[in-house]
Amino acid sequence: MHGSLGQVHPRDVVIAISNSGNTDELLSTATAIREQGAQLIAITGNKDSSLGQLADLVIHVPVPNEGGGLGLAPRISVLGEVFVLAGLSVALELAHGLTVEEYSRWHRAGAIGESRPPPRRNPHHKPPRLISPLPPGEVALRAGEGARIRLQTPVHPLNSDL
Repeated sequence: MHGSLGQVHPRDVVIAISNSGNTDELLSTATAIREQGAQLIAITGNKDSSLGQLADLVIHVPVPNEGGGLGLAPRISVLGEVFVLAGLSVALELAHGLTVEEYSRWHRAGAIGESRPPPRRNPHHKPPRLISPLPPGEVALRAGEGARIRLQTPVHPLNSDL
């Protein structure tokens, strides 16, 4: 957080990840992010944690047992958090209407970039739209208009059990 807080703007949405939701370093950062005016999404295994109380949206990823010999090292919780982030990434890609051409410009190397030349864009193609009006209290993520991720409906503390 040393100097980086200046990069956080009121229209930003920051995702904070903590299985316990009570890690001091993360809580300090999350508090500072909220003071900057940004919205906060918590991905946590403890929806009633301090992080959950700070967040505008809690995505609850409960893990009854971390696994491993001691059951202490974060193994299963990390998998759950990565799964949620991957799902958010797909939803934003589709909601934004990301095209193969755009993706190819950003990912030019490696097997993906070399797999095929980007196809020509169909001027009549309209990308699927996942976002639709929602009743108050439900949240949809949407990219655009200068926001990295924007909450489309009014933000209410909301627990979303996955």
